[in-house]
Amino acid sequence: MEELTKEQLERLKEICAELRAIEGSLPIDDQALIDDQIVLGYHDLIQSLDKINWENVSSRFMVSPRSYPPQKGRNSYYLAQPFKIALRRLIAYLKEKYNVEEDKIVGIGNIIQIIRDEQLRNRCMDLLSAKGNFDRVIREATTILEDRIRTLADPTLREVGVKLVDKVLNLHQGVLILDGELNEQEGFYQLYRGVMLSLRDETHHKIIDRFSREDALKTLAFIDILLETLKRSKRRE
Repeated sequence: MEELTKEQLERLKEICAELRAIEGSLPIDDQALIDDQIVLGYHDLIQSLDKINWENVSSRFMVSPRSYPPQKGRNSYYLAQPFKIALRRLIAYLKEKYNVEEDKIVGIGNIIQIIRDEQLRNRCMDLLSAKGNFDRVIREATTILEDRIRTLADPTLREVGVKLVDKVLNLHQGVLILDGELNEQEGFYQLYRGVMLSLRDETHHKIIDRFSREDALKTLAFIDILLETLKRSKRRE
């Protein structure tokens, strides 16, 4: 095989990291169904590999679709087990074939695995696997946070952004009471307000090109903490 150029090797490392990120997002249950957008992202990466290694990888590692009833607005779902097998075979093949350094591959996947909120993983995973436009990850993550606040308090609330946070989480008259001592409640209340005033408002009203994949991952981890904190809140009597 022809030796890879520096640019091709760097792209290969990026693809390996993205494959690890997909692996880290998959459900533990082998009989679970995987959203078609995740599999489409996987297939896009395979096609990118075909341009690098001249070996027609797509013919060996593509996953055949299975028919399942539509769920959550999607038309196609894949069974987790065969997808996991194909994905892990491909990662092992690339590691053996090109001797890609392990720490270059696993970083993103390890971070994804620590994100506990299932909705956050499911709705942002395919966006993280893209080549760019990572403001979409932050836009989706802050939308999930906003929706969760509204859902826990009152789904009929019409407020958005920081006005919603003030309505629901205000220390003295909010619909919900955050867990912890008063100073801790005040700290998290300000964090929710800060997310809405900065990350949410900025990405919901314009296109932002400056965010990297690493920026998106850090934001996901932060939003995950805020979502976990909301779970421990209580309704004000």
